[in-house]
Amino acid sequence: MVIRPDKKAITIDVKGLKSTSNWPVSLKRNRPNHFFIFVCFVKHFEDLTFPPEAFIVPANELHKYASEWSNAKKKVACVNYRTLIDKKLKNNWPRLLR
Repeated sequence: MVIRPDKKAITIDVKGLKSTSNWPVSLKRNRPNHFFIFVCFVKHFEDLTFPPEAFIVPANELHKYASEWSNAKKKVACVNYRTLIDKKLKNNWPRLLR
């Protein structure tokens, strides 16, 4: 939980990737003050000097970026790295303050 400067609380789920594939997600956390931060180490997981990429997505917008994981044995929702890059959500930190 994070308290914004306007004193409103938000909650955050952080999902991480070593490379550029898919993050599994649950679409059930569709609350207005909940956010997902998708972190990608872009194949530099071992290099602590290389900053990871971060994508900030409000939970109530997650369905716009989610798809079904094609190689999963059961139905699993996921967010693809390429989708977030294409939507220009990288380092969208001000979104947490709105």
